[in-house]
Parts: sequence; structure tokens; C-alpha cells
Amino acid sequence: MGSPMLTQGVLCLTCLACRSDSRAGSAQSTDCKCNQGYTGADGGICVPCEAGSFKMTSGSDNCTLCPPMSDSPAASTSASQCLCRVGHTRVDGVNGTFTCGACPAGTYKDIPGFDACVKCRAGKYSVTVAATTDTCLPCPFGASSPSGSVSVINCTCDKGYTSSGDGSETCLACEPGKYKDVTGSAPCMYCFLNATSKAASDSLDDCVCNKGFAGVSSCSACTPGTYTDQEGSSACILCAAGKYSSTEAADDESWCLQCFSNSFSEKGSSSFKNCTCQRGFEFVVNASLLGSYACDACAPGALYKTFVHACACEARRVLSSLACHVCMRLVSPMSVVGT
Repeated sequence: MGSPMLTQGVLCLTCLACRSDSRAGSAQSTDCKCNQGYTGADGGICVPCEAGSFKMTSGSDNCTLCPPMSDSPAASTSASQCLCRVGHTRVDGVNGTFTCGACPAGTYKDIPGFDACVKCRAGKYSVTVAATTDTCLPCPFGASSPSGSVSVINCTCDKGYTSSGDGSETCLACEPGKYKDVTGSAPCMYCFLNATSKAASDSLDDCVCNKGFAGVSSCSACTPGTYTDQEGSSACILCAAGKYSSTEAADDESWCLQCFSNSFSEKGSSSFKNCTCQRGFEFVVNASLLGSYACDACAPGALYKTFVHACACEARRVLSSLACHVCMRLVSPMSVVGT
């Protein structure tokens, strides 16, 4: 009992401080009841409920254990003070009761309380049940998974990657010239004809024309007289004036060959025959060097070029002995007689 106190001529004794109470007018020590969070015989010593238990009522009732896998501080007065341990979360039952269930695989919980278990992020998985820390492992390279995944088998190959085909979970990048626009183990698809793509391409739009070909959704070979030295060209480039190319699908400017000396050609010329001799020169074939062509100077004597590949005399001149001579004026016999 506590210290005595005189009330209206009656000597009253105080119940044990902070641990028990009695109703007004109580006449005996047994009217002292242990408070919530404490237990003991009426009128006796009250001890706090141990950690992991609670007592919601006054009196001599025993303390109630917290649900399994939960803890509470000493002298707890309510079940709500029983907090689920790390790796566990609250599972509500009937009539306000609850239990603490283990966090399932694919989740973890690193703080006590009633918070929900945290799911592994997308691209990760965990096989551990009741994980108390982040045990989530990354999917293999080139694969991903939804959040909360529970096994590596939940990891599927990303777009641009495909299954290795050896029974493992390994995902391999699509080779150059292929693409894959869906997730999973589907095979990579070839780009359209004469097109290529970078490794791990994930869309048909990644396919672009090879060098020497041009287009958008299809690729056509550059015609003679043109070329393209870049992948993904939408149009071929004309050979420069003074050059020609007879090569189809030319993939470099070096395929554009220089016209022979003293000749010229228009842009985009496709044959040496498009190389026209300059004025004062004519086209000749070098018989001593097979396939060799040239533009040689016209013969002396005012020769000049009047049409492609040929020389001719100027007006009022005539070709004689490989030279052009002034035409002679014809004299009428009548004019001689009349003199």
C-alpha cells in the first residue's frame, strides 16, 4: 500500500503508485486493481506485461501474448502495440484480430510495423521468403521481369534480345541485320533485303539500307553513275561531272572514274561513252592498249570538233592530205572569153 491519507475523518491508504487503481470509497486492499499493461493479484504487487505481450483491461488478468512474429514494448496496453517483425506484415483476421504473415518471395520488409512488404523492382527477382533486407537479384543481361518476381524464370528476354536456345536463361543480342520488337524467347527477324541494323535492334525502323543501296521501307541498288557510302541513305549520290561509273550498287565515291584526258561528262554519267571530247579533239581507241581510250588533238590546219568524238574542217575549207585547205574559187570559162 501507499502512504496513508485522511479523508473526512477516515484514514485511506493509497494503492501502489502508477500500477493500480481503486474506486472511490474502496474499503479494502483487494479493491486495488492492476492497471492496463500491468498484471498481478488484486491488492498485490503489479508487474508490467513483458515485451511481446499486452493487457487491455484493469485487474488481475494475465497479459496476452502478441501474435506470432510480432513484438511490443513492456507494459503494452493494446494489441496495436504488437508490431510485426521485419520480414513479416499484418494479415487482418475477424473481429479486429490479426496475424503477422511472412513476406512472400519477390518481396522484403526491413522495418518492423504494419507496412506492406516491398516488391522487388521490375528487372529483379527474389526467391527468399520472409526477407528482412533487399535480397532482390537482377535478371540476366538483356532480360527483364515485372515487379515482385519470384524466380529467374520470370525474367524474359527484352526487345532486341533472344533466348540462347541452350536451356539457360541467357539472352543474346540480335545480330546486326536483325531485330526483335517483342519480349520473350521469340527469334530475331531479318531486316528487309539489302538492309542492315545495329546489334540488339528492337524495331523494324532500326533497319536501314546498306551502303550502295537507298530507300526507306525497301532498298534499291544505286544505278550506274551513282553511289552511296553511308548506311541509311534515302537517295543515291550522282557521280561528279567529268566522271562516270558503270558499277551497280557502288558503295564508295571511288567507283566514279575520271574521264580520259581532254574530255568531259555530265553528272551521273554511267559509261565512258558519256565522256565527250573537248573542242579540237577527237575520240580514238588505242589499239596497242586494249580497252584504252583517248581524245587526241585534231590534225593541224584549223581542224575542230563539230560533233561528238569527231573532227571536221571549218566552213569554206576542205580536208586534203590530213589538213584543211581553203576552198578554191571556181572561175567560169565564159568569163575568160569575155575578157
